[in-house]
Amino acid sequence: MVCCNQFNEGKEILYPREQIIEEYYQKALEDGIDPSQFRIIEKGNDIKDAQLLTVFHRFLHFVRDRDLLFEHGILILANREGKVLELAHPSDFPDFFQKGDSECFDWSLEAIGPNAIGLTAKKGISTFVNGSEHYHHLLKNYQSTSVPISDSSKQMIGILGFLSTRNYKAQALGCLQGILVAFELAYLEHEKFVVLEREAKKRDALFDMTQKLYSTMDVNEILSEAIHTFQLFYPEVQIELWLTQEYLVSNLPIKQLMFIPNREDINGQAFLEGKLILRRRKQNEKNGEIAAPLRGKQGVYGVIHISYDQIDTFTEEEISFISNIADIIGMAFEKAKLYQQSNHLVKELRAINELTKRLNQSLTLDTILQIVISELTKLYDAQHVSVLKVSEKKDCLTVIASNINSNVGMIVSLDSGYMGHVYQNKEPIIVSDIQANQQIVDPYMQGLGCRSLMSVPILSNDEMIGVLSVSNSKPLHFSYDDFKMLQHFAQHLGLVLTNAFLHEKLQKVAITDYLTGLYNRSFLDSKMQESQKNDELGSLILFDIDDFKKINDTFGHQIGDQILIQFANILEGSIRSTDIASRWGGEEIALYLPQIDTDIALQIGKRILKRVGQETSPKITASAGIATWKQGDKDLSVISLVRHADQALYAAKHKGKNQVIVYPA
Repeated sequence: MVCCNQFNEGKEILYPREQIIEEYYQKALEDGIDPSQFRIIEKGNDIKDAQLLTVFHRFLHFVRDRDLLFEHGILILANREGKVLELAHPSDFPDFFQKGDSECFDWSLEAIGPNAIGLTAKKGISTFVNGSEHYHHLLKNYQSTSVPISDSSKQMIGILGFLSTRNYKAQALGCLQGILVAFELAYLEHEKFVVLEREAKKRDALFDMTQKLYSTMDVNEILSEAIHTFQLFYPEVQIELWLTQEYLVSNLPIKQLMFIPNREDINGQAFLEGKLILRRRKQNEKNGEIAAPLRGKQGVYGVIHISYDQIDTFTEEEISFISNIADIIGMAFEKAKLYQQSNHLVKELRAINELTKRLNQSLTLDTILQIVISELTKLYDAQHVSVLKVSEKKDCLTVIASNINSNVGMIVSLDSGYMGHVYQNKEPIIVSDIQANQQIVDPYMQGLGCRSLMSVPILSNDEMIGVLSVSNSKPLHFSYDDFKMLQHFAQHLGLVLTNAFLHEKLQKVAITDYLTGLYNRSFLDSKMQESQKNDELGSLILFDIDDFKKINDTFGHQIGDQILIQFANILEGSIRSTDIASRWGGEEIALYLPQIDTDIALQIGKRILKRVGQETSPKITASAGIATWKQGDKDLSVISLVRHADQALYAAKHKGKNQVIVYPA
């Protein structure tokens, strides 16, 4: 009894031949397979099948006694899936076995029911099926016998079969085994011959390709030769060139590399890692893809991408060969571009160095941001340049500088868009065409009308403090060298901005009151002096909290401090950005209003006192005195302005408190 081996969870289970035949006989009945004709299909373009046919024909050519071989039957060649590729037969070959040269019979168990060819394809064993055991009527008069064909790596690549009108299993199987030995030796020799022939062709083609590549400095010619070479070697696969955007040329199958980190992007991964990557598209499927980086001494310039349908299309030697071709192309490509890139690099380095020198000469944040925006706009011919700062609560990004004034102050989310992507990953990105990239939706960039984008993180001691963004309305505007240079500059900018933020913070501490956060008296004095030199007029309001000593005695000094803070918050919420609120001393608070006359100052003073009475807890009141100056006054000075406002405040207190009095009272 012949048995078939099948493995399940590491345990060997034996299935009798008869049981398998019965199973597929019943299945053929249930499926309603037509037992009166064979299913004919196209052979296809499988390389292994073509090699099997070549060896089969050569083998038959050298058989000395063919009549003896075919005396009692038909010799069959099938592929590993049970598709009959060829039949060798005597002159009286039955009509029902006729087929075209490009056709084959499907003898799998699922197609025609039990037969030796299908059984070997299914189980990978040597076996036989008697005439009566065949489901198909055309095979009822034959005994089918088959053996698996193995290549040099012991992998089953096909099947040799025999159809005999005589019922002699042992002799047929023994004869077939003998033929198999000779056939596998012939196949092994053919494999060696194919390898040698292919290697010879590769050497000649590589020599020609190298000569052509290194004899030109034209990028288009190099890219054209690269694609032509791969198509020459591998006509049955799909080939694409993936390059950085500055090398895009027309009339060639070239696509753009995206530099957004994505593990599913085999081309981007091969480019960034600088090594060849082979990947099956889906698990347990034969089709797959190869991404080979175009490497030079200075870096990686692109990726050759190959899509194939058969997993055995590329051996380890083929993979190595592809990698070598890609390296040769990369070196030639680098040679052609090196001079241009060097000039471009020197130009940008000089510009960046000059820019950093200028930044180091200033600690003023506004000056630094103006320099960054102005110089980067010119350096990259950018339409949009923005510096975004991470909020203190780390819940958003705020545009603190831009070459478009209306963008300053805009809030950008940390959870979406390109800026959010940079913040979340602490990684820079370059996008050749925002419209073509569907991975990230960014309303902020779309609102600016951007197509090309470079965004890099601004770091300080590994902490994200902001994002530097440069964009343009044209696609493919920035090069990868631009991208690298911007990253280099952002590293220095992080240190400069950190120092500027610290300097600004120290300056603010020096001019503000620690309790209320309002400006201190000395800062107010300086601003009033500056205003009297440059403005036409201005008003000063002095506020004093009524009965503040009683509040401290009743509620305690901590509550008194809270009252001062509440008063300061009301004040800051009631004035313009150009107005200056200051803690004058103790419970007194001053408000200076540039270019504001007495009538408007009176309205502002009354509105503030009303809010103080309504919004403080515990409830308090305050008094206020107003003094106004204008150019041409005889006694024009800060001292006289303060004296007049103080006299008006004294009058407000004297007349019953919780009111505003204008000098002269």
